[in-house]
Amino acid sequence: MKENQENTNESAVFSIMVERKITVGASPLLVGDGGLTGAPVNLPVPLFLISDYDSQYNNVITKLLPANGSVVYKSLTNTPDKKGLILTFTNPGHTIEETITIQLDVNDYVATLNATRTMYMLIEKSKVKLDDAQSSDQFNQPYYVIHKTGLTLLKQDVFKPYFYEPDVVPSSVIRDISTPIPIDNERGICFTMIPYSNGAYANGVSWVTSFICFAEDIKKVASHKPMGYA
Repeated sequence: MKENQENTNESAVFSIMVERKITVGASPLLVGDGGLTGAPVNLPVPLFLISDYDSQYNNVITKLLPANGSVVYKSLTNTPDKKGLILTFTNPGHTIEETITIQLDVNDYVATLNATRTMYMLIEKSKVKLDDAQSSDQFNQPYYVIHKTGLTLLKQDVFKPYFYEPDVVPSSVIRDISTPIPIDNERGICFTMIPYSNGAYANGVSWVTSFICFAEDIKKVASHKPMGYA
């Protein structure tokens, strides 16, 4: 990563919005014990980690789903405007279906994701923000900072927003994260998103959490060239 780097002295602020939505069926949500009365399952949300994106994040996602097969990772597709991603999960009988949608608040997330093939950035002073104070248990979920190659997982740090406090004004829906998060073609972040908090599991119900990023150091690295090229 260090070879042929050019420091562009750029910085950026952007917000990644993650929406969890039930699209088929009603109560209960996806379950973790193989039955229809089990507890809802927290669903994995991979951000960046372009080294696993080309395999539709199967390596990362399957490690965070129940081992008993009660939740099935169905597909990874683009949003209708092609600027975001939709991860679809279902139960084995396909009677219940939920989606995780990942988008930037303004810009093109898919384009930004692909740019990390030849880009390095260090995210500092990020924030986790909820749209619903009742979903505050999201702050107690693990956020994994992953370093992964095509062959193996090299490093996996973890933090929970619960252990951080808002920097300025006390808030029940914002946590300021001081942990630096490096992003490049082998690094990313993955967390698990809780279901809708009040138990109203009707078709179309959703809630949103945002990961607000302050990228203080952005570098362009050498463009990728296939093996065999000078």
